[in-house]
Amino acid sequence: MRHLVILGPTASGKTKHAVAIAKAFNTEIINVDSRQIFKGLDIGSAKPTIKEQEGIKHYFLDSLSLDETYSAGEFGKDARDILNTAKKPLVISGGSFFYMKALLSGLDDFPKVDPAIRDSLNDEYQKKGIEYLQKRLSELDSECYKAIDQNNPRRLIRALEVCIGSGRTFSSFKSKKRTPIVNTFNIALDIGRDVLYERINSRVDHMLENGLLDEVKGLIKYESKSALQTVGYQELFPYFRNEYSLKEATRLIKRNTRRFAKRQSTFLRSMDNINWVNYDDNKAILKMAENQVFSDQS
Repeated sequence: MRHLVILGPTASGKTKHAVAIAKAFNTEIINVDSRQIFKGLDIGSAKPTIKEQEGIKHYFLDSLSLDETYSAGEFGKDARDILNTAKKPLVISGGSFFYMKALLSGLDDFPKVDPAIRDSLNDEYQKKGIEYLQKRLSELDSECYKAIDQNNPRRLIRALEVCIGSGRTFSSFKSKKRTPIVNTFNIALDIGRDVLYERINSRVDHMLENGLLDEVKGLIKYESKSALQTVGYQELFPYFRNEYSLKEATRLIKRNTRRFAKRQSTFLRSMDNINWVNYDDNKAILKMAENQVFSDQS
């Protein structure tokens, strides 16, 4: 059975289109987001509200507490189990491309690394900050450094521990092309950079107006959790430690979100079997979904 994938950079409108398609063809959504899977990360993760979900079942939304751990590999297996038992095509949508890769084509095989290396890197991170990790990775694996989320210390440490433990670059273990293990039709939302950046800036303002500060304040005790080592949260924890102003924190969230979106867009442009559609062409997106996936469901 073929399923539908909706791809696009953050703030491009994936949720809106996924819900519209699921409603039109009476189906459900596999939510591919490494933060929205956790309870309590609502505003900062741009988690769709109950109203925005419009009664459509979203798998992997509010599924775990922040005290639990969950890997991309586990997500890929669990999501494929749902797809394999589905009686109709599902919509797969989200912005965590590492999770998406784990689901659609599986993950690369990396060597086992001495846990002491990770412990040492975590210690260096706590002492010297994320800039140390960024500089170290740029020196050991420039290819990985350019592609990775440079503001995610967990990802940086993972790449570094492989480089240090194996004596090879992290990039050398990554397969350039993998055969898909899920049959999908992939739609990507095409949106101009200026429009996208304007939407990102506006969304950050909206998050702050709707209680992001209170949400992050209530999460301070979880600051070290992997799910919170991401844009929208990591910039506000220092604000609550009086390290800089709210104005500066807001600027950093907007800047880092734009950078993240740029990396997402670059990654999407490198993918095969992508069908690009204008981000606000609702009719074209629905028609393509119907013709390629849901023709027997309408």
